[in-house]
Amino acid sequence: SIRFGASGIYHKFRPGVNSFYSKTEGETIDNTSGSENINGTEISIYIEDDWDISNVVRVNGGLHVSSFFVQGENYFSVQPRISARFALSDRVSLKAGYAHMTQYMHLLTSSGITRSSDLWVPVTKNVKPQQSRQLSVGTAVAISKMYLLEVEGYYKTMSNAIEYKDGASFLLDASGWEDKIATGDGQAYGVEIFFKKTQGEFTGFVGYTLSWSWRQFEEINFGNRFPFRYDRRHDISLVGKYRFNQKWSMNANWVFYTGNAVTVPTSSYITPNYNGNLYRNQEFPSPGLSYGYPTSNGIVVSAPYRNNYRLPNYSRLDVTASYRKTKKWGAWELTFGITNLYNKMNPSFYYMTDEFDLDTGEIVTKYYQKTLFPIMPTLSYSVKF
Repeated sequence: SIRFGASGIYHKFRPGVNSFYSKTEGETIDNTSGSENINGTEISIYIEDDWDISNVVRVNGGLHVSSFFVQGENYFSVQPRISARFALSDRVSLKAGYAHMTQYMHLLTSSGITRSSDLWVPVTKNVKPQQSRQLSVGTAVAISKMYLLEVEGYYKTMSNAIEYKDGASFLLDASGWEDKIATGDGQAYGVEIFFKKTQGEFTGFVGYTLSWSWRQFEEINFGNRFPFRYDRRHDISLVGKYRFNQKWSMNANWVFYTGNAVTVPTSSYITPNYNGNLYRNQEFPSPGLSYGYPTSNGIVVSAPYRNNYRLPNYSRLDVTASYRKTKKWGAWELTFGITNLYNKMNPSFYYMTDEFDLDTGEIVTKYYQKTLFPIMPTLSYSVKF
Protein backbone atom coordinates (compact mmCIF):
# COMPACT_ATOMS: atom_id res chain seq x y z
CA SER A 1 0.00 0.00 0.00
CA ILE A 2 1.89 3.05 -1.31
CA ARG A 3 0.88 6.62 -0.50
CA PHE A 4 2.50 9.81 -1.72
CA GLY A 5 1.76 13.50 -1.93
CA ALA A 6 3.06 17.05 -2.07
CA SER A 7 2.31 20.35 -0.39
CA GLY A 8 3.22 24.03 -0.57
CA ILE A 9 2.78 26.62 2.18
CA TYR A 10 3.41 30.35 2.11
CA HIS A 11 4.14 31.74 5.59
CA LYS A 12 3.94 35.32 6.88
CA PHE A 13 5.51 35.93 10.29
CA ARG A 14 5.69 39.01 12.48
CA PRO A 15 7.31 37.93 15.73
CA GLY A 16 8.16 40.33 18.51
CA VAL A 17 5.26 42.76 18.10
CA ASN A 18 4.66 45.41 20.79
CA SER A 19 1.36 47.26 20.83
CA PHE A 20 0.55 50.44 22.76
CA TYR A 21 -2.83 52.16 22.90
CA SER A 22 -3.78 55.25 24.91
CA LYS A 23 -6.85 57.46 24.65
CA THR A 24 -7.57 60.72 26.44
CA GLU A 25 -10.10 63.48 25.82
CA GLY A 26 -7.86 65.28 23.37
CA GLU A 27 -5.54 62.64 21.92
CA THR A 28 -5.43 59.00 20.88
CA ILE A 29 -2.12 57.14 20.55
CA ASP A 30 -2.13 53.79 18.76
CA ASN A 31 1.36 52.49 17.97
CA THR A 32 2.58 49.04 16.98
CA SER A 33 6.27 48.20 16.68
CA GLY A 34 8.41 45.08 16.52
CA SER A 35 10.54 42.89 14.33
CA GLU A 36 10.28 43.10 10.58
CA ASN A 37 7.95 40.75 8.75
CA ILE A 38 9.49 37.45 7.70
CA ASN A 39 8.01 35.63 4.72
CA GLY A 40 8.86 32.03 3.87
CA THR A 41 7.84 29.39 1.36
CA GLU A 42 7.78 25.71 2.28
CA ILE A 43 7.61 22.95 -0.34
CA SER A 44 7.56 19.25 0.48
CA ILE A 45 6.93 15.84 -1.04
CA TYR A 46 6.56 12.48 0.67
CA ILE A 47 6.12 8.80 -0.06
CA GLU A 48 5.48 5.85 2.25
CA ASP A 49 4.85 2.14 1.87
CA ASP A 50 3.17 -0.46 4.09
CA TRP A 51 4.89 -3.78 3.44
CA ASP A 52 3.63 -7.09 4.85
CA ILE A 53 6.79 -9.16 4.68
CA SER A 54 5.01 -12.11 6.30
CA ASN A 55 2.23 -12.87 8.74
CA VAL A 56 4.69 -11.98 11.50
CA VAL A 57 6.52 -8.90 10.23
CA ARG A 58 5.01 -5.67 8.91
CA VAL A 59 7.12 -2.65 7.95
CA ASN A 60 6.20 0.96 7.22
CA GLY A 61 8.88 3.01 5.53
CA GLY A 62 8.73 6.57 4.32
CA LEU A 63 10.69 9.52 3.02
CA HIS A 64 9.84 13.19 3.47
CA VAL A 65 11.78 15.75 1.42
CA SER A 66 11.25 19.45 2.06
CA SER A 67 12.71 22.84 1.26
CA PHE A 68 12.20 26.19 3.00
CA PHE A 69 12.99 29.48 1.26
CA VAL A 70 13.47 32.49 3.55
CA GLN A 71 15.46 35.76 3.28
CA GLY A 72 17.45 34.51 0.30
CA GLU A 73 18.38 31.27 2.08
CA ASN A 74 17.23 27.81 1.01
CA TYR A 75 17.15 25.04 3.63
CA PHE A 76 16.86 21.55 2.17
CA SER A 77 16.02 18.49 4.25
CA VAL A 78 15.74 14.74 3.66
CA GLN A 79 13.82 13.01 6.44
CA PRO A 80 13.68 9.18 6.41
CA ARG A 81 11.51 7.20 8.80
CA ILE A 82 10.85 3.50 9.32
CA SER A 83 8.80 1.42 11.77
CA ALA A 84 8.30 -2.32 12.11
CA ARG A 85 5.87 -4.56 13.96
CA PHE A 86 6.62 -8.16 14.93
CA ALA A 87 3.61 -10.31 15.86
CA LEU A 88 4.79 -12.83 18.45
CA SER A 89 1.27 -14.25 18.77
CA ASP A 90 -2.34 -13.24 18.19
CA ARG A 91 -2.20 -11.06 21.29
CA VAL A 92 1.40 -9.93 21.71
CA SER A 93 3.48 -7.83 19.32
CA LEU A 94 6.73 -5.89 19.44
CA LYS A 95 7.36 -2.64 17.58
CA ALA A 96 10.33 -0.42 16.85
CA GLY A 97 10.82 2.76 14.89
CA TYR A 98 13.25 5.48 13.86
CA ALA A 99 12.47 8.95 12.50
CA HIS A 100 14.60 11.87 11.38
CA MET A 101 12.63 15.14 11.39
CA THR A 102 13.23 18.80 10.51
CA GLN A 103 11.14 21.67 11.86
CA TYR A 104 11.12 25.13 10.28
CA MET A 105 9.49 26.81 13.27
CA HIS A 106 11.00 27.22 16.73
CA LEU A 107 9.27 27.46 20.09
CA LEU A 108 10.94 30.33 21.96
CA THR A 109 9.82 30.18 25.58
CA SER A 110 10.79 32.19 28.64
CA SER A 111 11.98 30.60 31.88
CA GLY A 112 10.82 33.24 34.36
CA ILE A 113 8.19 32.61 37.02
CA THR A 114 6.06 35.52 35.80
CA ARG A 115 3.85 35.48 32.71
CA SER A 116 5.20 33.12 30.07
CA SER A 117 5.73 34.40 26.54
CA ASP A 118 5.79 31.39 24.24
CA LEU A 119 6.57 32.56 20.72
CA TRP A 120 6.58 30.54 17.53
CA VAL A 121 9.36 32.05 15.41
CA PRO A 122 10.55 30.95 11.96
CA VAL A 123 13.96 29.99 10.69
CA THR A 124 15.88 32.85 9.09
CA LYS A 125 19.15 33.32 7.28
CA ASN A 126 20.78 33.38 10.75
CA VAL A 127 18.64 30.80 12.58
CA LYS A 128 18.82 27.26 11.19
CA PRO A 129 16.00 24.66 11.27
CA GLN A 130 15.72 22.43 14.30
CA GLN A 131 16.43 18.75 13.65
CA SER A 132 15.65 15.68 15.69
CA ARG A 133 16.38 11.96 15.62
CA GLN A 134 14.10 9.65 17.58
CA LEU A 135 14.33 5.92 18.30
CA SER A 136 11.44 4.07 19.95
CA VAL A 137 10.86 0.48 21.07
CA GLY A 138 7.66 -0.94 22.54
CA THR A 139 5.18 -3.74 22.93
CA ALA A 140 1.40 -4.14 22.66
CA VAL A 141 -0.59 -6.82 24.49
CA ALA A 142 -4.27 -7.56 23.82
CA ILE A 143 -5.31 -8.86 27.23
CA SER A 144 -8.74 -9.77 25.87
CA LYS A 145 -11.08 -8.54 23.14
CA MET A 146 -11.78 -5.37 25.12
CA TYR A 147 -8.49 -4.57 26.92
CA LEU A 148 -5.25 -3.36 25.35
CA LEU A 149 -1.94 -2.58 27.05
CA GLU A 150 0.90 -0.71 25.32
CA VAL A 151 4.36 0.15 26.69
CA GLU A 152 6.88 2.17 24.71
CA GLY A 153 10.26 3.74 25.43
CA TYR A 154 11.87 6.49 23.36
CA TYR A 155 15.11 8.42 23.06
CA LYS A 156 15.33 11.68 21.11
CA THR A 157 18.21 14.03 20.31
CA MET A 158 17.77 17.58 18.99
CA SER A 159 20.10 20.08 17.35
CA ASN A 160 19.74 23.79 16.54
CA ALA A 161 17.32 24.32 19.43
CA ILE A 162 16.97 27.95 20.57
CA GLU A 163 16.57 29.60 23.97
CA TYR A 164 16.69 33.12 25.42
CA LYS A 165 20.18 34.16 26.45
CA ASP A 166 20.84 34.92 30.12
CA GLY A 167 19.33 38.28 30.95
CA ALA A 168 17.44 38.61 27.66
CA SER A 169 13.70 39.10 27.49
CA PHE A 170 10.93 39.62 24.97
CA LEU A 171 10.34 43.26 25.96
CA LEU A 172 13.71 44.11 27.47
CA ASP A 173 14.88 46.22 24.53
CA ALA A 174 13.97 47.16 20.98
CA SER A 175 16.32 44.70 19.28
CA GLY A 176 14.95 41.78 17.29
CA TRP A 177 14.41 38.35 18.79
CA GLU A 178 17.33 36.91 16.80
CA ASP A 179 19.75 39.00 18.91
CA LYS A 180 18.35 37.58 22.15
CA ILE A 181 18.74 33.84 21.54
CA ALA A 182 21.39 31.16 21.77
CA THR A 183 21.54 27.94 19.73
CA GLY A 184 22.25 24.54 21.23
CA ASP A 185 21.24 20.93 21.62
CA GLY A 186 18.57 18.94 23.43
CA GLN A 187 17.71 15.48 24.68
CA ALA A 188 14.41 13.84 25.57
CA TYR A 189 13.72 10.30 26.73
CA GLY A 190 11.16 8.38 28.69
CA VAL A 191 8.59 5.59 28.95
CA GLU A 192 4.91 5.73 28.02
CA ILE A 193 2.28 3.29 29.36
CA PHE A 194 -1.20 3.13 27.83
CA PHE A 195 -4.09 0.91 29.01
CA LYS A 196 -7.39 1.03 27.12
CA LYS A 197 -10.86 -0.52 27.40
CA THR A 198 -12.51 -0.51 23.98
CA GLN A 199 -15.86 -2.28 24.39
CA GLY A 200 -18.88 -2.23 26.67
CA GLU A 201 -21.04 0.48 28.17
CA PHE A 202 -18.00 1.89 29.94
CA THR A 203 -14.92 2.67 27.83
CA GLY A 204 -11.81 4.75 28.42
CA PHE A 205 -8.07 4.68 28.92
CA VAL A 206 -5.27 5.39 31.37
CA GLY A 207 -2.05 6.96 30.12
CA TYR A 208 1.15 7.53 32.09
CA THR A 209 4.42 9.04 30.88
CA LEU A 210 7.71 9.19 32.78
CA SER A 211 10.02 11.52 30.85
CA TRP A 212 13.04 13.83 30.90
CA SER A 213 13.78 16.78 28.59
CA TRP A 214 17.11 18.65 28.67
CA ARG A 215 18.73 21.61 26.89
CA GLN A 216 22.41 22.57 26.65
CA PHE A 217 23.91 25.80 25.26
CA GLU A 218 27.46 27.15 25.41
CA GLU A 219 26.19 30.68 26.16
CA ILE A 220 23.64 29.71 28.83
CA ASN A 221 23.96 28.27 32.34
CA PHE A 222 27.78 28.22 32.11
CA GLY A 223 27.52 25.57 29.37
CA ASN A 224 25.84 23.04 31.69
CA ARG A 225 22.64 21.28 30.69
CA PHE A 226 19.38 22.24 32.37
CA PRO A 227 15.76 20.98 32.28
CA PHE A 228 13.55 22.44 29.55
CA ARG A 229 10.63 24.56 30.75
CA TYR A 230 8.17 21.81 29.72
CA ASP A 231 10.22 18.99 31.21
CA ARG A 232 7.46 17.06 33.00
CA ARG A 233 8.64 14.12 35.03
CA HIS A 234 5.14 12.65 35.43
CA ASP A 235 2.17 13.02 33.11
CA ILE A 236 -1.09 11.13 33.81
CA SER A 237 -4.36 11.09 31.87
CA LEU A 238 -7.54 9.28 32.95
CA VAL A 239 -10.42 9.32 30.47
CA GLY A 240 -13.71 7.50 30.90
CA LYS A 241 -17.00 7.41 29.01
CA TYR A 242 -20.23 5.75 30.13
CA ARG A 243 -23.09 5.33 27.66
CA PHE A 244 -26.44 4.95 29.45
CA ASN A 245 -28.38 4.37 26.22
CA GLN A 246 -28.42 5.53 22.59
CA LYS A 247 -29.10 9.13 23.64
CA TRP A 248 -27.34 9.84 26.93
CA SER A 249 -23.64 9.52 27.76
CA MET A 250 -21.25 10.91 30.34
CA ASN A 251 -17.52 11.69 30.08
CA ALA A 252 -14.86 12.39 32.68
CA ASN A 253 -11.29 13.51 32.01
CA TRP A 254 -8.62 13.91 34.72
CA VAL A 255 -5.11 15.17 33.96
CA PHE A 256 -2.06 15.54 36.17
CA TYR A 257 1.47 16.59 35.35
CA THR A 258 4.59 17.81 37.09
CA GLY A 259 4.93 21.58 37.32
CA ASN A 260 7.00 23.46 34.74
CA ALA A 261 10.66 24.19 35.37
CA VAL A 262 11.28 27.92 35.89
CA THR A 263 14.10 30.22 36.98
CA VAL A 264 13.70 31.83 40.41
CA PRO A 265 16.32 34.16 41.92
CA THR A 266 17.77 32.99 45.23
CA SER A 267 20.08 35.92 46.00
CA SER A 268 20.53 39.62 45.28
CA TYR A 269 23.10 42.37 45.73
CA ILE A 270 23.26 46.15 45.35
CA THR A 271 25.28 47.85 42.62
CA PRO A 272 27.06 51.23 43.05
CA ASN A 273 24.22 53.02 41.25
CA TYR A 274 21.56 51.87 43.73
CA ASN A 275 19.16 54.78 44.25
CA GLY A 276 17.71 53.71 47.59
CA ASN A 277 14.22 52.95 46.23
CA LEU A 278 12.46 49.69 47.03
CA TYR A 279 10.61 49.56 43.73
CA ARG A 280 11.65 46.55 41.67
CA ASN A 281 11.33 46.80 37.90
CA GLN A 282 10.18 43.27 37.08
CA GLU A 283 10.72 42.83 33.36
CA PHE A 284 8.30 40.71 31.35
CA PRO A 285 8.95 37.80 31.22
CA SER A 286 12.45 38.03 32.83
CA PRO A 287 13.70 34.66 31.56
CA GLY A 288 17.42 34.31 32.26
CA LEU A 289 18.87 34.96 35.69
CA SER A 290 21.90 32.67 35.80
CA TYR A 291 24.50 35.45 35.53
CA GLY A 292 22.55 38.03 37.52
CA TYR A 293 19.85 40.33 36.24
CA PRO A 294 20.06 44.09 36.94
CA THR A 295 16.86 46.00 37.58
CA SER A 296 16.36 49.73 37.10
CA ASN A 297 17.05 50.66 40.72
CA GLY A 298 20.50 49.05 40.97
CA ILE A 299 19.56 45.71 42.54
CA VAL A 300 20.86 42.56 40.84
CA VAL A 301 19.02 39.27 41.43
CA SER A 302 20.58 35.95 40.46
CA ALA A 303 19.83 32.24 40.41
CA PRO A 304 22.32 29.35 40.77
CA TYR A 305 21.32 27.84 37.41
CA ARG A 306 18.65 28.03 34.71
CA ASN A 307 15.25 26.51 35.59
CA ASN A 308 16.23 25.83 39.19
CA TYR A 309 12.67 25.65 40.55
CA ARG A 310 9.47 23.67 39.90
CA LEU A 311 6.03 25.21 39.84
CA PRO A 312 3.31 23.30 41.76
CA ASN A 313 1.92 20.19 40.09
CA TYR A 314 -1.02 20.75 37.74
CA SER A 315 -4.26 18.75 37.91
CA ARG A 316 -7.81 19.21 36.66
CA LEU A 317 -11.03 17.18 36.41
CA ASP A 318 -13.51 17.91 33.60
CA VAL A 319 -16.96 16.25 33.47
CA THR A 320 -19.53 16.46 30.67
CA ALA A 321 -22.93 14.96 29.90
CA SER A 322 -24.22 14.66 26.33
CA TYR A 323 -27.63 14.13 24.76
CA ARG A 324 -27.54 12.92 21.17
CA LYS A 325 -30.51 12.77 18.78
CA THR A 326 -30.27 10.94 15.47
CA LYS A 327 -32.23 12.21 12.47
CA LYS A 328 -32.61 11.04 8.88
CA TRP A 329 -30.29 13.83 7.70
CA GLY A 330 -27.66 13.25 10.46
CA ALA A 331 -27.58 14.00 14.18
CA TRP A 332 -27.36 16.81 16.71
CA GLU A 333 -25.77 16.72 20.14
CA LEU A 334 -26.14 18.93 23.22
CA THR A 335 -23.28 18.80 25.73
CA PHE A 336 -23.02 20.53 29.08
CA GLY A 337 -20.39 20.09 31.74
CA ILE A 338 -18.04 21.52 34.32
CA THR A 339 -14.37 22.30 33.76
CA ASN A 340 -12.03 22.02 36.76
CA LEU A 341 -14.73 20.35 38.84
CA TYR A 342 -12.89 20.48 42.19
CA ASN A 343 -11.77 24.08 41.56
CA LYS A 344 -8.02 23.44 41.69
CA MET A 345 -6.22 26.80 41.78
CA ASN A 346 -3.53 25.92 39.26
CA PRO A 347 -1.05 28.83 38.88
CA SER A 348 -1.23 30.66 35.57
CA PHE A 349 1.57 33.06 36.51
CA TYR A 350 3.16 34.85 39.47
CA TYR A 351 4.12 38.43 40.18
CA MET A 352 6.86 39.61 42.52
CA THR A 353 6.94 42.48 45.04
CA ASP A 354 9.32 43.79 47.71
CA GLU A 355 7.62 44.28 51.06
CA PHE A 356 8.64 45.57 54.48
CA ASP A 357 8.35 42.98 57.25
CA LEU A 358 7.15 44.73 60.43
CA ASP A 359 8.31 41.88 62.68
CA THR A 360 11.89 41.66 61.44
CA GLY A 361 12.37 45.13 59.96
CA GLU A 362 13.72 43.58 56.75
CA ILE A 363 12.74 43.95 53.12
CA VAL A 364 11.52 40.60 51.78
CA THR A 365 10.64 39.51 48.28
CA LYS A 366 7.27 37.79 47.92
CA TYR A 367 5.60 36.00 45.03
CA TYR A 368 1.85 36.05 44.52
CA GLN A 369 0.01 33.48 42.42
CA LYS A 370 -2.62 34.28 39.82
CA THR A 371 -5.13 31.67 38.57
CA LEU A 372 -7.04 32.36 35.36
CA PHE A 373 -9.21 29.26 35.04
CA PRO A 374 -11.12 28.15 38.17
CA ILE A 375 -14.28 26.01 38.06
CA MET A 376 -16.33 26.91 34.96
CA PRO A 377 -19.55 25.63 33.36
CA THR A 378 -19.51 24.72 29.65
CA LEU A 379 -22.23 24.32 27.04
CA SER A 380 -21.98 23.26 23.40
CA TYR A 381 -24.31 22.28 20.58
CA SER A 382 -23.17 20.48 17.45
CA VAL A 383 -24.85 19.32 14.27
CA LYS A 384 -23.55 16.57 11.99
CA PHE A 385 -24.95 15.77 8.57
